[in-house]
Amino acid sequence: MRSKHFVSLITFFACFAFSSFVVGQLFEKTFDKEILVLLQQDKENGEKRTTNEFNLSLVDKSFPSLSAKSEIVSEYAGKSGRINDGGLPQDFQIAWRKHMNAWANYSDFLEKSRRAGLDAKDIKRLEIQYGRDINSTYYIVLRVGASYGAEFPY
Repeated sequence: MRSKHFVSLITFFACFAFSSFVVGQLFEKTFDKEILVLLQQDKENGEKRTTNEFNLSLVDKSFPSLSAKSEIVSEYAGKSGRINDGGLPQDFQIAWRKHMNAWANYSDFLEKSRRAGLDAKDIKRLEIQYGRDINSTYYIVLRVGASYGAEFPY
């Protein structure tokens, strides 16, 4: 009789563990695809920005006009800043929004510099710091995305 109860208990726990695992696999939310979609949209916006900046450099061999550069960066920051990150994990949203904030800060800096009458040559040193901020926040976005299985080939 004891062995019958023992086998019943083991069978019960085995079935319970197996069903918990199966249900967990079926309903576990993964975010890798959603994060990759967001990163792909950003990449496409960035490629347009890069193409526009390259085309500007062909027109003006030394430095593109600050007005044109400011407009290009502002357009990129606006488009990528409007990418919907709702429904993604909170730590990813925070990283993404910090990255977009770094772009917005750079865009504001370019616009203020343009209004002050500076040219691209005058602000080159300060641009390097904004570039560092943008790059460091982007690496955090990629690292947080990778923690959810979103390996983005940038």
